Amino acid sequence: MHKLAAGLVKSGFRKDDIIALHAPNSATLLLLRLAAEKAGVISLLVPPAFSRLEVERISQQLSLAGAVVCADDRGRDVASGYVSGARQPSFALFSIGNSEGRRLPSCRCTARARMVRR
Repeated sequence: MHKLAAGLVKSGFRKDDIIALHAPNSATLLLLRLAAEKAGVISLLVPPAFSRLEVERISQQLSLAGAVVCADDRGRDVASGYVSGARQPSFALFSIGNSEGRRLPSCRCTARARMVRR
């Protein structure tokens, strides 16, 4: 958790920035939420059932600083909703998991996270 929090700060997130956590209930989600709290970042838990359009609206209305999404979300492309709705030029998108759909161990997700700057 401490490494995740340090990674959030190192990635440019500041106190009171808002990030969306779009992932199913899991140990990884809990660690991400605790890491965000430790880093002073506000985490918004977004239900995995939300569609791309719902995610885009959330991203627009809240001026999210970033989002963490699962790489394999049952074939749905919700990540593009966050990017297209982003209002901050420094919006960061993190993807946890891999394209084969296997979940990564929670302790390794920062090593495998990909960041796309817009």
